[in-house]
Amino acid sequence: MRHGALILAAVAVLGGGCGGDDYVAFDAAPADLSQYDSARPADGPADGGADTLPDCGLGPARPDGAPFVPTPADIDFAAVHPLPTGEQILFNDWGASPNKLYSMTPDGQTVTEVFVAYRIWSMGVSRARDQIAFSSGYDLDTQNQHYGIPTLGDAIQHTFIYDVASQTAQVVAYGSINDECHMFGPSDTALYVCRRYDFQASCDGWDIQYTNRGWRIGRIDRPGNAFTFLTPDVDLDWALSPQPTPAGDTLFYGRIQISGTTQTRTVMKMALPTGTPQEWKANASFPVLSPDGTRLAYQNWDDQYTLYVANVDGSQPTRIANRKNASEAVFSPDGAQVVFLYDENDGCCIEAVTADGTEANVPRCLRNCGTTNEFITELDWITR
Repeated sequence: MRHGALILAAVAVLGGGCGGDDYVAFDAAPADLSQYDSARPADGPADGGADTLPDCGLGPARPDGAPFVPTPADIDFAAVHPLPTGEQILFNDWGASPNKLYSMTPDGQTVTEVFVAYRIWSMGVSRARDQIAFSSGYDLDTQNQHYGIPTLGDAIQHTFIYDVASQTAQVVAYGSINDECHMFGPSDTALYVCRRYDFQASCDGWDIQYTNRGWRIGRIDRPGNAFTFLTPDVDLDWALSPQPTPAGDTLFYGRIQISGTTQTRTVMKMALPTGTPQEWKANASFPVLSPDGTRLAYQNWDDQYTLYVANVDGSQPTRIANRKNASEAVFSPDGAQVVFLYDENDGCCIEAVTADGTEANVPRCLRNCGTTNEFITELDWITR
């Protein structure tokens, strides 16, 4: 999905989780490394003066030299079983160590472990079902060594792509960034993400303070992996949950505006590639397009954060699940059902309903986290 390991202080803001093209190898770093590696000095200014990143007694910020280009070994990646054929629901377990990605039959009865990595928070499957994009971070020592973030876990998260045929993974976006909300566009020629970037640390006495540039939606063009931001750079204005239409001419996304302790949620709509964002629905979040692009599921903040589905023109809004704070909704391949994450007292965490609202009061439990002890943050429903 699409909004993720929000450094955990932001989990309360964004919610989610349970328990709380043909494959193209990475060619080269983009010419503009400022998008991928913070422009700040690595270990002090060029004139040899004092460090620009006080270390609070915890050591150097990070070494000088070429940017760190992570490998699958750096994230403890390992293939376990091939991705099954047929209709299936993919989900992760963020609580396992290393994290795991699973495939489950739509009835919830058969589960296959596909691969593991140090972190698997956000993930999205290509339209051709031959790739899985996912974000993964690093242990604190590695993160501090390369990015000067010594105590804030999961601050740095890079985008990797798992190739279904070869069962291998390779990095496609890296640097002082945190990529989440992975969503492939039409024909898999672009991968949309929401990105936090330019992480920096400073000291207040012996306490470390962290800043970053918030969330913006961007596009990683495939092949080549050139990156372009699409939404405006506005302080305390976060763009999440990118949903490009099948024609690739329009983008829906979730917007969060922060003012003090108040947050305002809006589902936005903009023409691609450079349109002006417009409000689609106020007091709503987590938009998800149906496979045919005719309907949008979303969390309705005007109705106790329950799940709704409406036509893309906003007509016929229908409550489909009487679950407060349900999240990570995704349509079935035929658009007839919606699966989502919901957690109540560590009970059922993956539930399904029909997309017409007829099962709003009787959701079907597919996975019970109270029994499996999983922390699920992401879902996808595919057929291959």
